[in-house]
Amino acid sequence: MNSFKLILIRHGETIENASRIVQGQLSGHLSDKGREQAFRIAGRLKDEKFDAVYSSDLDRALETAKILMKDRECLPIFAEKRLREQSFGIYEGKPVMAVLRQMKREKKDFTTFKPEGGESFEAFRNRVKLFLEEIKAKHSCNTVVLVTHFGVINILLSIFLNQDKMEISESHIMNDTISIVSIDTSGKVKVETITGEENL
Repeated sequence: MNSFKLILIRHGETIENASRIVQGQLSGHLSDKGREQAFRIAGRLKDEKFDAVYSSDLDRALETAKILMKDRECLPIFAEKRLREQSFGIYEGKPVMAVLRQMKREKKDFTTFKPEGGESFEAFRNRVKLFLEEIKAKHSCNTVVLVTHFGVINILLSIFLNQDKMEISESHIMNDTISIVSIDTSGKVKVETITGEENL
């Protein structure tokens, strides 16, 4: 019996990423560098067999997924709202520093801070966890690709590594990073991270 494999891909760099702007559930716009990253990811995975592909329905992730699947048109991309980044409410479109300053004022971190008009970390984590449980049941012996966002990948990896909080820094989930999670038939979990710099 085949093992369950999850290939986690963060969308390519956006103009907003480069400008240190909070995107949350805004669409975002891939930069030229972001498109190049997406093509490089496609090249690094060209020999990998995919059974299913899911993407956040936000434009920055969907465009990355379409580049990834350019030569695999027989396999559909399922756009999934539950793979969206955490909603940051009134802070979306504002500088990241605005969020960090408010968190400091409230003496909170990303797991305890609820942005005004946005989504709590607990609600965010729960929706990602429910989606994970669904695809594990549906694709128990398949290789599944998820094209999504930093926060979603961080939560997924923390679940697989049995961590209660987001303990993986952004430096480990760059815009051109591939994270691969394999679960064998005994339930043993293996996590592998492939960064772009190591594969150019």
